[in-house]
Amino acid sequence: MMSHPEAYTALSRIEARLRDTRPNLYELGRSLRDRAETETISSRPKMHRYNRRMSNCSGADEGAYLRILDRLTGNAAADLERLRCCPHDRGSAQG
Repeated sequence: MMSHPEAYTALSRIEARLRDTRPNLYELGRSLRDRAETETISSRPKMHRYNRRMSNCSGADEGAYLRILDRLTGNAAADLERLRCCPHDRGSAQG
C-alpha cells in the first residue's frame, strides 16, 4: 500500500497527464468528425457544396456520415492502442 505522499505524487502525475491528453483527444475527435463530413459530402450523389449541418442533409446522408465516422474512429482507436502498448517505439522513430 502506498503512503500518503506517494499516493499524492502518483495522483498529481495522473492529473497532469490528463491535462496534457484531454486537448489532444478533443482535437482528434474534431478532426475525425471533419474528415467524416468531408468524405460524406464527396461520396453522396448531390451538390457537394452543402455540409451536413444544412437543412438539405437527408437521413441517408446522416447514415453515411455515421458509417464513415465509425470506420475512421475504429482506425484511430487501433492506432492509439498501438501507441499505448508500444511507447518505446515512438521515441526510436523520432530519432
